Amino acid sequence: MWKQVSLLIVVTLCGSASDATASDRPNFIIILADDLGYGDLACYGNAVNRTPHLDRMASEGLRFTDFHTNGPMCSATRAALLTGKYQHRFGRHFEGALSHKNEHDGLPLDAVTIADALHDAGYATGMYGKWHLGFQPPLMPPQQGFDDFRGLVTGGGDHHSHINRSGGKDWWHNNEIEMETGYSTNLITQHSQEFIRQHKDEPFFLYVAHLAIHFPWQGPEDKGYRVEGQSYWDNKHGVPRGSNVGPVTRDMIEALDGSVGQILGTLKELDLDEDTFVIFTSDNGGYLTYSGGFHNISSNGPYRGQKTEIFEGGHRVPAIVRWPGKVEPGVTDQTTATFDLFPTLLELAGLEKQIEPLDLDGTSLTSLLMDGQTLDDRTLFWRIREHRAVRQGPWKLVALGDDVSLYNLDEAMDESHDVAPANGRLVAELQEKLANWEADVDGKQLQRELRVASDQLTYDVELTTATNGFDGDYCWVHARAGAVPPQAPGNPHDDPLVVMTTQKLLLTGSDVFYALNQLTTEDNGQTWTEPLPLESFARQTFTGKGALPTGADSAPELLQPGDETTVCDFTPQWHAATQKLLGTGHTVWYRNNRVNDVRPRGTAYAVFDPDSRTWSKWRTIDMPNEPKFINAGAGCVQRLDLPNGDILMPIYFKEPQSKLSSVTVLRCTFDGESLSYVEHGNEMSVDVPRGLGEPSITKFADRYYLTLRNDEQGYVTSSDDGLHFNEPRPWRFDDGSHLGSYNTQQHWVTHSEGLFLVYTRRGADNDHVFRHRAPLFIARVDPDTLQVIRSTEQILVPERGARLGNFGVVDVSPDETWVTVTEWMQPKGVEKHGSDNSIFVAKLKWDRPNTLVVGK
Repeated sequence: MWKQVSLLIVVTLCGSASDATASDRPNFIIILADDLGYGDLACYGNAVNRTPHLDRMASEGLRFTDFHTNGPMCSATRAALLTGKYQHRFGRHFEGALSHKNEHDGLPLDAVTIADALHDAGYATGMYGKWHLGFQPPLMPPQQGFDDFRGLVTGGGDHHSHINRSGGKDWWHNNEIEMETGYSTNLITQHSQEFIRQHKDEPFFLYVAHLAIHFPWQGPEDKGYRVEGQSYWDNKHGVPRGSNVGPVTRDMIEALDGSVGQILGTLKELDLDEDTFVIFTSDNGGYLTYSGGFHNISSNGPYRGQKTEIFEGGHRVPAIVRWPGKVEPGVTDQTTATFDLFPTLLELAGLEKQIEPLDLDGTSLTSLLMDGQTLDDRTLFWRIREHRAVRQGPWKLVALGDDVSLYNLDEAMDESHDVAPANGRLVAELQEKLANWEADVDGKQLQRELRVASDQLTYDVELTTATNGFDGDYCWVHARAGAVPPQAPGNPHDDPLVVMTTQKLLLTGSDVFYALNQLTTEDNGQTWTEPLPLESFARQTFTGKGALPTGADSAPELLQPGDETTVCDFTPQWHAATQKLLGTGHTVWYRNNRVNDVRPRGTAYAVFDPDSRTWSKWRTIDMPNEPKFINAGAGCVQRLDLPNGDILMPIYFKEPQSKLSSVTVLRCTFDGESLSYVEHGNEMSVDVPRGLGEPSITKFADRYYLTLRNDEQGYVTSSDDGLHFNEPRPWRFDDGSHLGSYNTQQHWVTHSEGLFLVYTRRGADNDHVFRHRAPLFIARVDPDTLQVIRSTEQILVPERGARLGNFGVVDVSPDETWVTVTEWMQPKGVEKHGSDNSIFVAKLKWDRPNTLVVGK
């Protein structure tokens, strides 16, 4: 049924839907292949693949040579196909493929689909195959207008065992799992034929969404390789008989061709040929190569690029319409797109009065199909992450970030000749149209961002380097700074004394750290002292007799003679109530210079003496005598000092043998020498590998905010009192898409007039960087929605191959906040991208004072 915004339309226009009798309304079948390239069919020039049924369909129907998907990836095109709108209107996460790791993602339920429209007009509606627009009820086909659904909901299930990449069952009947035996293409075909037979005496809409030729690459005679309960995220390709995938995808294409033949045969058998409009197309261009050395996967004919890219090979696809007696056979070079199908089907069904109220982006192709008329000129747009394209007639503008090029496809269809330098006026015109389009599809969200931005503070960024140099064996890591304010005890000067700690990492090990070193600056970072080791942080050894090393008394039974300990993940921060620079981190234990998996761990702290420029001997906080606090630390966290001197210290903890860490916030007291536990708040975790860790807390206005690290995605939550937090939820941009930060820290930058997040994330052309931990971004946070405002995102520290995921934030004055970070030189060879183990200081220079910071 129609939903929300469409209810008024139905009431107003229901008469138009009843004007035609059921016998006057054509049946509609959309057959969608997955990852099939422009050049994969014989009728499009392929000399290897045998596709007699599709070739015959092309000879009997209208073959398109300039048909495009609205996106170069699966979910993007499927959203546009079903709604007739640019998928970007539903959030930027619809520009790519939805991941079922984010199980709450899906096409909004208030979106009106072609199935909704036709169902309300009296059509029987069925869908068989791949959904990929939601992963659990209610984000499923039955809630989006389909009477019957059988198939998979994720992006790439095993074609034989029907197990998804997470090892879960993925073959559904409506809203319930209902596993079946058989090859996906065959099952989809069988259910489609059954649907046609069942509804042969009434108008029907059938959406046949094949999984072929998407990986795992498996032909009909291959065997399934996935079994329930195992993860296949690192082995998603199947067993393609070697790196040359061509023989497998050929089998898949020919099975797909056979499916089309069976469906057309069923129409002929039931004498429905002339009553049924059928279109065959693909959801995006094909892969030519894939990471892991796979090649010869698909063919995009003469066109440049492949799936995921905005060059023609990523979105120009085969498309064939067959409707005997109605659509004349032939070939058309008219520029058309997936979202044109919605208005086309409505008009062919006699529902053209419903098109305008739905405010669709697509254009009806009825005049082209039925009368051979030329379509009106229009401009088409594509966007996936930072890559954009504009098509106007033969002209195509391609913007890869700031790199803009222009192609005339009539003269060079392979986008090999950039003519932008000779066509500056046209480039400017298309860029303006692109900007206007983006403002339109981003809709109210963009308007809101612009409204907020007009009233927000601004800042400039100055990127400086404290030191650099890489010896090939060790590298600096964990550079974090604290500031002793001007005229504070030990700093009689008018500028802050900034104290940065960092430590050496052994590159041949994993998290093998040595004693902290210290750098200082007294001239606002114009010059820094050389790093000097701090003897008070030298490793201590457990001997099994005599005095215990610091922090060992919580669980000495977990240690063996020769085990060593020190402090890591350390963060200095000014404690205003005591006028002391207090540094906190946690302990780490080594056995044979490898991190002990099962170990005592404590929250370590030390106090800086500005007169001697040294630190006190480090100690650990005494925690309640409970097993869960044997391994509990505050490494890589931001704490919050309250006006009364109490400290809110977020920690993460777990019992020694546990695999999942939990997070809580401690309330501590600090008297200038000793840091003492008082109480802790609620305990938070998620049932995702390793749980939650490295939390950071801040306060903005009257509310407390906590950001948390997780292996799969960053989380955020808020609190009224700083101790008891709401259930954590994944970080998202304000367009609904996931932030893309995972397995690393996010930290706060808090100004009295704005809340910001610093983070790393996927999707920045940074797949070559370990865990995508560079570049380092900053963006403003909406404190009401707990979302990152995408339009405010900018790079703080650029990517040069090395990861930047471990960093610190320090307010050095009311006018400046610094973000400090080192280039972590693992894995070996990252320096080839230009990194040299620099310790960067990114200075945020505010346009108005931060009243939260003590200054001159």
